[in-house]
Amino acid sequence: MEKTLPVRCIGNSPALRIVDFFLDNRLFDYSKSEIQENLDMGRATFFKYWKDLERFGIVGVTRQIGKSKLYRLNEKNEIVKRLMALDSALCKQAMGKAVKEPRKTEGHSSLIVSSGSKLSDWHFNYDLPPPDKYIQTHSRQHSK
Repeated sequence: MEKTLPVRCIGNSPALRIVDFFLDNRLFDYSKSEIQENLDMGRATFFKYWKDLERFGIVGVTRQIGKSKLYRLNEKNEIVKRLMALDSALCKQAMGKAVKEPRKTEGHSSLIVSSGSKLSDWHFNYDLPPPDKYIQTHSRQHSK
């Protein structure tokens, strides 16, 4: 599993990995077992840190389906707001570097844009043709 920007910057603690999971998946709510499974984290480790996240109001119950409770990041919490700002700043910095230093692949420039900060979830890889090929192709299309 590839490390996300906040995990690479701050450290690979279990609590941060749980928070980072929510930062990358803000639109949905999740059960504890879904979170644990997605993080590939041991049950004992997960619950050891989960208690503190609940106690500090970082995560909270959004709804209940049967016996299962679903959780989401508490975006009103001051700690969460600051973590979201850090995540955003790290992404902006990484994007700035990616734009300034595009990767070279097979004679093409490549720009990667990721969702949130989790590069392992999904990304678009924009392969840009070399400028001379683009100009030739683009010119031919307009001359028709």
